[in-house]
Amino acid sequence: MKILFDIISLQNYHNGGEEYVRAILHDLLKKTGIELIGVYDSNFTFLDNDYEWLSSIMKLEDIRKSNISDIVNRENIDMFFIGIGQRYASYNLEGIKCQTICVIHDIGDIEYSTNKIHYLFNKSIKSFINLVVDYWAQKWNKSFSSRIRKPYGNLIKFILKSNVEIITVSKYTANSLYYYFPQLKDKYIKIFYPPIKKYSLKQKIEDKTLSEFLEDSRPYLLFLNYNRLNKNGQIIFKVFRRLKMDNSDFRLIVTGAKHTTVKNDILYLKYVSTSDIENLYQRAWALLYPSYTEGFGYPPIEAMKYSTPVIVSNVCSMPEILGKAPLYFSPFYENELYNCIKQLIANYDMYSKKAFEKVREIEILQNYGTTELISLICQNK
Repeated sequence: MKILFDIISLQNYHNGGEEYVRAILHDLLKKTGIELIGVYDSNFTFLDNDYEWLSSIMKLEDIRKSNISDIVNRENIDMFFIGIGQRYASYNLEGIKCQTICVIHDIGDIEYSTNKIHYLFNKSIKSFINLVVDYWAQKWNKSFSSRIRKPYGNLIKFILKSNVEIITVSKYTANSLYYYFPQLKDKYIKIFYPPIKKYSLKQKIEDKTLSEFLEDSRPYLLFLNYNRLNKNGQIIFKVFRRLKMDNSDFRLIVTGAKHTTVKNDILYLKYVSTSDIENLYQRAWALLYPSYTEGFGYPPIEAMKYSTPVIVSNVCSMPEILGKAPLYFSPFYENELYNCIKQLIANYDMYSKKAFEKVREIEILQNYGTTELISLICQNK
C-alpha cells in the first residue's frame, strides 16, 4: 500500500497540529507493508533536521513542482493523508481520486472573526484601521471576515468529495464545521481524540533563568503561548495585578514571550524545552488557560496528568474534553477568573484529585482515537 503523507504540516513552525501530524507519522513508520511518500513545499522551511531525516526514510515530492493529483497518479497512491486541512486550502486540489483523509483540528479563525473576538486583540494603528473597515463594511471582500473565509471555499469543495473522509478532534469542532458550512450536512465527520504527547521529564531544569526563578518556593501560576492572540493573555496580566493587590505570594510564569526576562514577580520565557515545559506543568500551583477558541486543547490535559489544577475558559471544546475536572470562567470576565482562583485556594486538594482522575479517562480515548485513525489510514492494506 502506498500512502502520500502530509509533510507540509511539519514545516515552518512548531504547534499542536504539527506535533499531532508528527505522532501519526511515527506510528505509521512502525507499520509493515506500507510505503510512505511525503509531499512538502519548497517555499517553507524544515524544522530542525527534518529534511535529512525524512529524505532518508521516504521519497519526497515538492508540491511546487507537481500538482498533488499528478503525484498521486505517477506514484499509484492508495491513500492521501492530510494532517492539517487548512494548510492545503491554497493548493490545487482538483483531480485527486485516491482515498483521502483530511484532519481539521479547529476553525478558530472563523469563530473569532464571526464573533468579533478579534476586536479585543491588542491593536496597532494598522489593525485599528482594519477594524474600522470591518465594522463599516463587513461584507466587503477586503474585510477581515471575508479574507478569513475565502481560502475555505477551495478546502470545503475538496472535502465534500466522496473519496475524502473528514476527521476532527472533538464534537465541538465537528458541529462548528456543520454550523459554518451547511453544505456539509450530509457528510459524516469522524471524531478521534488526538494522540497523547509523550515527553521526557528531566529533573534538572535546562533554562538557567527558569532554574533561578524556581529557587524561590512561592507558588506560581502558569500561562502558555503568550505570543498567540487567541490565547487571551491580556486577561491573565490584569487579574495577576489584582491578585498582587491582595498581598498574594503568587508569581506568574509566561511562555511565548519575545524575550526571557523577570519583572514584578513575572517570568517571561521565550523558548522552553519540552522537558522544562513538563517541569513547569508539574511544579505549577495551577495552569491558567483563558483561550477564546480551542478545537481540543492539549495543555490542560498535560498539566492534569501531574495533578496540577487547571482554570480554563468555559467556551469551545474545553467543557466537552475536560468535564468537571477544572474550574471554568468566561474568557471575557476578569472578575470571574479572579473568583476561580479564590475558589481554588479554598478547595485545592479537591481540584487536584479531580484533575488526576479525569486525565486517565481522556488518555484512554486518545489511545483509542489514534488506533482508529491509523487503521483508517491503512484501511486498504
